[in-house]
Amino acid sequence: MTANKRIKEHIDYTTRPFTSLEVMNELGICYETVKKYLQTLIADGYIKMIGKDKGKNVYVRSREQNSKSYKVNQKHYTLKDVQEAYRRQIQKRRDELDDLL
Repeated sequence: MTANKRIKEHIDYTTRPFTSLEVMNELGICYETVKKYLQTLIADGYIKMIGKDKGKNVYVRSREQNSKSYKVNQKHYTLKDVQEAYRRQIQKRRDELDDLL
């Protein structure tokens, strides 16, 4: 998977504001690559800068991306619905693992 796809996928599953430094640290991708691609996503309207935190730009997905609808098994879900379903699945797996240990 290319760095750009990894960055976009990371943004898709992020529910809170983020900085380029956080993306770099979490994905292990060169800072300049992250910064350049975030600027492309801003120009495309996919994300927007909402301010600064300790001198670092803070970004969020644009509203249009947050309300985007995904079709799964003939039903439409928002990104928030999909993220919540993944969180529930992860928690279920963690609980199952705790039971085994």
